[in-house]
Amino acid sequence: MNKYSLMLSITFLLLVSSVNAQNEKLQTVFIYNFTKHIEWPPGYSSGDFVIGVLGNSPIIEEIEKLAENRKIGNQKIVVNKYRTIDDIGQCNIIFIPKSKSGEI
Repeated sequence: MNKYSLMLSITFLLLVSSVNAQNEKLQTVFIYNFTKHIEWPPGYSSGDFVIGVLGNSPIIEEIEKLAENRKIGNQKIVVNKYRTIDDIGQCNIIFIPKSKSGEI
């Protein structure tokens, strides 16, 4: 992940974490709309659009519901759950719940 992507991810995480944690639907809509305003590099704009979630979070279910009906561009949305930071693989967006933010 290059410096620009890392800075963008951190900014995104700060924005998402400021949204009330009880509102997974709102957070999911925010994530989906956020993706529309990014020009993804070639390596991230083909294949599946992967949204990673660190730890166990109720947002996983909401993102999976969204993924049933929506795409990002031409990409199918896939949700990957990661138990630890070391488990995180290549993903377009990583969602880190407030409960896991101390691990960064």
